[in-house]
Amino acid sequence: MNTIIAVMAVVTISFWAYCNVFYKRNLLKYPVGYLVFALIQWLLVLINSIWIWGWLIGAIVFLILMLGGAILITNFITNQLFRLLKMSPDIALALFGIFVWLFGISTVIKIFI
Repeated sequence: MNTIIAVMAVVTISFWAYCNVFYKRNLLKYPVGYLVFALIQWLLVLINSIWIWGWLIGAIVFLILMLGGAILITNFITNQLFRLLKMSPDIALALFGIFVWLFGISTVIKIFI
């Protein structure tokens, strides 16, 4: 289950970074919804990192990801793939929302199972 959580975290962070480009250019139709889902996504990353690695290591991992590590990882891996696919802002935002929901569901499953 930890592998699924890690993959979901990488996918949602990469969609977050890709949608962030559109957000900075004011191309998203629902910028407030994007910001709400981004907060939920980062909260899920915090919960899962603490759940997997414990309080101290999980908090350190979260801070590293939050302070720029996630952007470095996603810009060199998945963000380039998204640019090659040339997704529109609407499709990217919809996929980001879907993956945040899936990430939340997998987090709830992990906690209660």
